[in-house]
Amino acid sequence: MTDYQKESVYVYYDLYMNPMAGRCENVQLVKRFPSIEAAQKFYEGELVESYQDPGADSWGYKRYNKSFRKGGPLEWYNPLYGEWWKYRNYGAGLIRRFSEQHPDSLDL
Repeated sequence: MTDYQKESVYVYYDLYMNPMAGRCENVQLVKRFPSIEAAQKFYEGELVESYQDPGADSWGYKRYNKSFRKGGPLEWYNPLYGEWWKYRNYGAGLIRRFSEQHPDSLDL
């Protein structure tokens, strides 16, 4: 059995987050994990002290308050709050999934 597999059904977790430059109701699938612990380790490894970064959006110039490592996969996402691995806020958070196919063969 692999990290994902439990009794011929694969269990995995999808991390959904809100992009900074879009509407907060629109969440995107960011990454797939074999366990809650793996998701937490990844997320915490990307967190940094908050900083401001200039940018532009459809309304013009803007300063973005960022919480993730510059150049990292989460840089342009809003941070999750509270126990994000248990509860979803406005659609963002961790979702437990089941599949008969290996999660690596599924599209992100």
